[in-house]
Amino acid sequence: ATYYYKGDTNITKDRVAKLFQTILEDAQVFRRMREPEIIKAYGQYFGQTDDPSKAEWRSQLNIPKANKAVDTTAARITNAIFQTEDWFDILPYVKTDDEKVDRAKKMTKWQLAKSKARGPITEAVKNALICGTGPMKVHFTTETREEDVVEYVPNEPLRMLGIDFNRGVSRKFVRRTRAIKKLKLEPIMPLEYWADPTGQGRFGIQRVRKNVSDLWALTKPQRDPATGEELLPAIYDGEEVAKVMPGTRDTLADQQSALIRREVPHVVSNMMVDVYEFRGDFIAPANGVVLYKNIVATFVDKRF
Repeated sequence: ATYYYKGDTNITKDRVAKLFQTILEDAQVFRRMREPEIIKAYGQYFGQTDDPSKAEWRSQLNIPKANKAVDTTAARITNAIFQTEDWFDILPYVKTDDEKVDRAKKMTKWQLAKSKARGPITEAVKNALICGTGPMKVHFTTETREEDVVEYVPNEPLRMLGIDFNRGVSRKFVRRTRAIKKLKLEPIMPLEYWADPTGQGRFGIQRVRKNVSDLWALTKPQRDPATGEELLPAIYDGEEVAKVMPGTRDTLADQQSALIRREVPHVVSNMMVDVYEFRGDFIAPANGVVLYKNIVATFVDKRF
């Protein structure tokens, strides 16, 4: 709110969805002018020789210098990053927190090694060298895994002459489900990511393909079937998921992504939908007011 603008109190789910639609369309208009260049750059990287501008008698021979140069440069950049002992820093830093900062750096390095970060970082560097931008999502993911654990059960005491003798404990294996958190790095294809058109990096939008059953599974908390302990909380609202129509996908974006991945566009199940993950500051396009600060939200494209 400002002196002349008294704020917006009509913040409902439907209104937020409409505002997101406007934000997504603005970001698409900003990126659309660069999409032909991105597709052409990936074509050069993969050695695409079908150039319709050339006559039939002209040679279509391709020498994959671009592919070799990009792969070599990306490998050198990644090696230079990981060869440096402290290629990242911990902020805010205070002199008295040296011990905490050192512990945080060791923990971060351990998480990067556990998540095998070198491969995703190299892929993101390749995307940056090819088309000028290499977005990558770095987050913690929580997964459930079943494992056998040992439980100690006290044996029934042995009664002799009216006295109970302790018979110790017995061990047995029990199947349990537990939640595991780990660092995950995901390089994002540039045509499946929309950045802040203002260049300030206030937010980012990623297109993700999911199955409707996966969305429904996240409307309920996941529990250990043996103990009933809640492992993962519910993420989505069932009433909102019920509004998602199966088959709502951007087929043009699927074709463009297939060209970059060097795949043949294939028919996807009608139960698949495109969801858009919004991360950052949710800003009203009309007045620039920050409605939500640093949020993670999921939307669908109402045009499909």
